[in-house]
Amino acid sequence: MNPFHHLDFSEVREHYDRREEISQSMRNLFESRRIEQFVHCALGLTDDGTGNYSAHEHGLGPKILEDRAPEEIFALAEELDVCQNPEAIPAIIYKHRIPYLGISVGSEMATMLNPKRFWVGNIRTIWAHLWVRNQFNPKHANEQLEAYRLGDANAEIKYSLWKTLYVDLGPSLGELAERAAAASRSQDVEPGTIPNLWADAVASFGFHFREEE
Repeated sequence: MNPFHHLDFSEVREHYDRREEISQSMRNLFESRRIEQFVHCALGLTDDGTGNYSAHEHGLGPKILEDRAPEEIFALAEELDVCQNPEAIPAIIYKHRIPYLGISVGSEMATMLNPKRFWVGNIRTIWAHLWVRNQFNPKHANEQLEAYRLGDANAEIKYSLWKTLYVDLGPSLGELAERAAAASRSQDVEPGTIPNLWADAVASFGFHFREEE
């Protein structure tokens, strides 16, 4: 069975296009050092939260800015931007020790700045990683996802798990992007051209329908 049969790729492509547009906008804000506007987008504080769904959906942006100034968030973005190795992303994020700004929010910030280099590490992409690893069996992915529920773990455990997990996501998301591109074309919809953003869009929709399988 086609693992993407439940997806309408015209909707996935619309989601992708919006993310790519906001990514380019954030890049412009970053390079022109419009700090407050950049941080506003990077913490998902726009109406639709497109710049950072991980922060927007959990209301983390206001909490982050209650404790840290926009300049401190921008400093993290600067360090993420010059990073050349995805494996270093967890260490950079945790080094800054910004309350409420963990891997999900931080990796999404890095991805929106450099989508050709980094990928998003959140509950949706973890599930997608497990979906791919289990030959696109959503039931098995759902079951294994519980092993990665980190809400009750202490900071050291979270970092240890994420350090490995974030790196592992890359190949799985690459395979997801490739497989979904073929499925998208079968619906006469051209896939997104940036694999990491395309995989993120597919993961979002796949995660939404995961219980329907």
